[in-house]
Amino acid sequence: MRKLALIALLALSGCATEYWVKPGVGYKATAADLAECRKGAGNYAVMAQTEQPCMVGKGYQISTTPPTTP
Repeated sequence: MRKLALIALLALSGCATEYWVKPGVGYKATAADLAECRKGAGNYAVMAQTEQPCMVGKGYQISTTPPTTP
């Protein structure tokens, strides 16, 4: 049952676009911070493990709503 719930959650989450958001920070600054967090990762697997702690450390949260500040 637990596996089924996890599969359903993963399937549903694949439908929504996710954005890194931080109050008062727009697309350009977010893109720059994200690039900095991804720099030197080397490959996607490493990048996936380092991106989230880096962005959270910079004060960002994941949202399904894009940043509102340009």
